[in-house]
Amino acid sequence: MLKKIEAVIFDLDGVICSTDEYHYEAWKSIADSIGVPFDRTVNNRLRGISRMNSLEIILERYPGQLSQAEKEALAEQKNEQYKTLLMQMGQKDLSADTKDTLDTLRKAGYTDTAVEIIKMFDKIAPYEKYSGANEIEISFMMNEIRSEAEESIPAEMIFDDEDKKYMKYLMDGSSGILDRQGAEKLLMILKCNYEYGKIKALELLDRMALKMIEAEGLNALAFKLPFMTETLVKNGVISKEEAITLNNKYNDLCMRKMQDKVVSE
Repeated sequence: MLKKIEAVIFDLDGVICSTDEYHYEAWKSIADSIGVPFDRTVNNRLRGISRMNSLEIILERYPGQLSQAEKEALAEQKNEQYKTLLMQMGQKDLSADTKDTLDTLRKAGYTDTAVEIIKMFDKIAPYEKYSGANEIEISFMMNEIRSEAEESIPAEMIFDDEDKKYMKYLMDGSSGILDRQGAEKLLMILKCNYEYGKIKALELLDRMALKMIEAEGLNALAFKLPFMTETLVKNGVISKEEAITLNNKYNDLCMRKMQDKVVSE
């Protein structure tokens, strides 16, 4: 039987999960783009130091000279690549020991208490901005917590004449992929991004994608969802790299659901 615990303290990166591989892949992408050799040995030298200092270590093998502006651009490019890779994070990134510990705490009710406390702080201000941890990493946890809470985004939105014109534009431009219901969903995501921000817009997209995959399967995966993410790129909501990551995530989700269906049958 689990003894009474007064508090449970976790660190995210390096404890609950590890982002080392994502940092490595992002830095390797930058090194490859400028023709600099990069391997695990070099990567190990980057642990615990700033982004700009990490870049200077990588540039030790660079034959030319870069201006400060060029260095800052490379560092920012690395950060964007890293954030895109973080979108792949999920339960697969949990170590076995961490998962067992969390499962034990969840069964004992400690997880529910922690979530309620986080929700209280989140009502005061976005938790990911003030948690003290990496904002992007925490945002993934908050997506799940907020989706279980009472939705702040209206289930339905009122569309004016301009909205209806844009929905027709979306349907006409989709070559039959989107019907009116699909166009409404896509417009809701765009309006959500404008009114509530990117994180909530992507939360809404995830919930819609899940329902579409459950209802339509491969049709949603092959046609509707790629069209929707492409439209989000055109409207500046996400980057092309983020669209690819989202489509890959939805593909994995669809494949898992198909496998689960086969097993259950």
